[in-house]
Amino acid sequence: MDITYKRMGLKTYLVIGKNDNTISGFHEKMITRNRIPYLIRMMPQNIDGRTYYYYDIQGRVNMETLYSVRTMSASEVSCFLEKLSAMLSELQRYLLLPGDIIFDPANIWFSLDNMEPGFIYVPEKRGDHQEGARELAEYIALRADPEDREAAGMAYSYLESVESGDIIPKVRQVRNDPDNGMAGDGKDAPDNGLSEFMTDESWKLKEGVDEDMQSLFKEESRGWDKGIGLFVGLGVSIAFCVLYVVWVIWPDLFPLALTEDEYMIFGVSVAVGFAIVLVLSLIRYNRSLAKKRAEEGEIKDRLMAEREEDPVDRMDYMAGVEDADPSDERTMLLRRKEEGAVNDMVTACPSLTSQDGRRIVMKHFPFILGKMKNRVDEIIEAEGISRLHAMIKETDGKYYLSDLNSLNGTYLNGEMLMTNSTAEISDGDVISLADISFTFQTGRGYQVYAAF
Repeated sequence: MDITYKRMGLKTYLVIGKNDNTISGFHEKMITRNRIPYLIRMMPQNIDGRTYYYYDIQGRVNMETLYSVRTMSASEVSCFLEKLSAMLSELQRYLLLPGDIIFDPANIWFSLDNMEPGFIYVPEKRGDHQEGARELAEYIALRADPEDREAAGMAYSYLESVESGDIIPKVRQVRNDPDNGMAGDGKDAPDNGLSEFMTDESWKLKEGVDEDMQSLFKEESRGWDKGIGLFVGLGVSIAFCVLYVVWVIWPDLFPLALTEDEYMIFGVSVAVGFAIVLVLSLIRYNRSLAKKRAEEGEIKDRLMAEREEDPVDRMDYMAGVEDADPSDERTMLLRRKEEGAVNDMVTACPSLTSQDGRRIVMKHFPFILGKMKNRVDEIIEAEGISRLHAMIKETDGKYYLSDLNSLNGTYLNGEMLMTNSTAEISDGDVISLADISFTFQTGRGYQVYAAF
């Protein structure tokens, strides 16, 4: 399936050509004549005897780009699954086929106005919806915040659901979350504002899932099952204590012929038994709690160690910023690389320099430019800049510039990039975002000297 992009005036369209020249069918008419929630509006056009489907993606950015440099929080995972569930349910109501949906994250388009996803329905595509949903579920599981227990739990629960054959997430709507822009309508919202799976096995993970994740997200009740006997014993002991007290106060209720010494021995036995069971229960509880904390600490340490191994990972970079010593104010001096330079120098980072001298240093990739706070790596406040305007990424030592469906366009050396297209960039290239120009430098011709 060939996907292209076309700019018409101020609108940008994703265009898909129909595979054959058959007459428009039932499914095509249904999606063009109805407003189906979370499906991007489609307009069929006949050009030279062939039908093309035009999808309006202006003001949208695809899921793959949106989460290329950040993970999904619990509220974002829950809101996305909520919208996905609503969309798939509506397909059933309109007698449409899930196999005609594109589940690829690169073609799930989020509106930057309300951060709601939009899905593309291609009539007569007839794809494998089970395989597509599984790949989407795997993507969500990989992008869910590993330190957010609820985010990862919901993601893996949906993955398990898809692998068992059910592609519709079973979620409840969540309340509005102004911090991340993922909005629900607040109906039947759980108190914590997160999505709640309506199944008794929502936190149960499928066999074969990574063992580290199993130990982190296993059911809370599993640790208590091993000590069930202690709790039964504790309950029985409490019952005996209550009966003994009642017996002492109202002896006529239990007419037993016991001497005073036998009364005393029976009372002491009940008290000692209760104390023993109580102590054993507390020991069991403390051990299970300590084991749980140790497992979670081990998982967290392993995740942090993995991040340290990847110097270009964004999360590693952010962790380094947070852990940096604020008193470290050593001056860094940039100089041209000379022959015979010492080997312990550190290569400078790629950067963008504007005409007014502003310098943007890119310490990680992908690197997104725009003016949407909490979503971009460098905020550029200007009227012509889109909220998510452009992205620079690095692959095998080469750098690439991508336009992110911006309204005013992205230019490389004066030539406008096609919407959502990518071009290789090198030292000295001029990158223009709308009417703001930057000079790109890889930093390879410079070396950094640390002044101590």
